[in-house]
Amino acid sequence: MDVQQSFHRFVVIEGIDGAGKSSLLEVLRRTSDIRVVESPLEPFLSIKNRVLEEVPPPARLAFFMAANLQVSSCIDELKESEVLVCSRYIWSTIAYHAAINRVEVPTLVAMVKTFLPWIRMPRLVIYLGVERRVQIERLKGRTENGLQAKLNLQGDFQERLLNCYSEIRKLIKVPWKEIDTSEITVEQVTEQALALIKH
Repeated sequence: MDVQQSFHRFVVIEGIDGAGKSSLLEVLRRTSDIRVVESPLEPFLSIKNRVLEEVPPPARLAFFMAANLQVSSCIDELKESEVLVCSRYIWSTIAYHAAINRVEVPTLVAMVKTFLPWIRMPRLVIYLGVERRVQIERLKGRTENGLQAKLNLQGDFQERLLNCYSEIRKLIKVPWKEIDTSEITVEQVTEQALALIKH
């Protein structure tokens, strides 16, 4: 899918759970001229867990696509000097839906095309990668329950998810840079991310 236009002050952070997105965003929030949002925003966030647990897959997909549309609207509220950095966007929506429901990624990407007139595309996706052993160690301290927590324990699901991300990257043609967070500090991740964001 060729992206005709991207917004130059919009950057997306992607990656599986445990890759270090939250740690990076915590630092970026204290950085001037960067506005950080985590999708889904309210009011979607309040009902996210119920949607994950109680809603059938097609409705779940529609819910997260609607949440992405809301993030797009944040671009119109930016100050002239600000960059919008969003954690999780359409790449997460497609990858998780495909991996959970075993749906072909090209099928979902074709469906997303119908939303393109309203979805702003970023100028860059920064993907935080992490080795499985490191991911497991990082997730040990988390206390979440529910579908997402269960999926984090399943190695076969995590492998499917990584494959889905890889496939989406080839199908949605937005510049993509990867930072492997497995063996580096939060400060080093932040330094690399900031260099990309402010480039």
